Order: sequence, then structure tokens, then C-alpha cells
Amino acid sequence: MLDEGTTVVEALRTVTIKDVVYWTATAWDDVKNSESRGQNLENVVNEHLELANQLPVVEPVNNKDIHKWFDGEIQF
Repeated sequence: MLDEGTTVVEALRTVTIKDVVYWTATAWDDVKNSESRGQNLENVVNEHLELANQLPVVEPVNNKDIHKWFDGEIQF
């Protein structure tokens, strides 16, 4: 959550590699937990895709990118 008066850009500038690694690990745990509850992997991929594309990135993320991240083909 943003502090009052802090913009999204200012908040993003404070993000560290440690934050990103933690978020990635947490997201991966969510995927594993959702699969164990019987959720469809594609639903989880689509949820992460929607979130990823809300970030200010140069190129949009697609389903293949998310699958590659989950499979460990793309390293951070």
C-alpha cells in the first residue's frame, strides 16, 4: 500500500532485488498451493499474467512467459 503522497513511480523506485525474489517465491508457492487444491494451472497463469501486465514494463508479458517463469526456464 502506498503512503499518503507517494506516487506509484516513487514506490517502484524503492523496490529491491530482495523484494522481487520474495514476491516471486511467494507467487510460486501460491501456484503450488492452488494446484494442490485442484485449481487449473491456466487460471493461475492468467491471474499472474494480469498482474504482470499492470507493471510498467517495456514489453507486455504473455502466457508463454509466465509458463517459462514457472518452469524455471527464465532466470531473474
